[in-house]
Amino acid sequence: MTPQAHKTTHELRPSNLTPLSPVLGTPKLTEVFNLDEGQVTLSVPAMLSPESYQDMADRIEIFLRGLKRRSDAEAARRHVDREDVPE
Repeated sequence: MTPQAHKTTHELRPSNLTPLSPVLGTPKLTEVFNLDEGQVTLSVPAMLSPESYQDMADRIEIFLRGLKRRSDAEAARRHVDREDVPE
């Protein structure tokens, strides 16, 4: 059974540490917040080496670029849809 994640609406803080027993795995930091489109959950190991931190930062940057492309495409689609509607 997994412990209940601590939910917050602000940045990662030590209080977001969800300790797990050694049997269940390593402690994790979990951040849960809401956007207009739905809930977002981030979960990472509580302790990262400098190399793992950099890997994580790089992956998040790539992930955010992909989200930006999708968001821009959706905004463009909505703009075209509005232009198609007669006034």
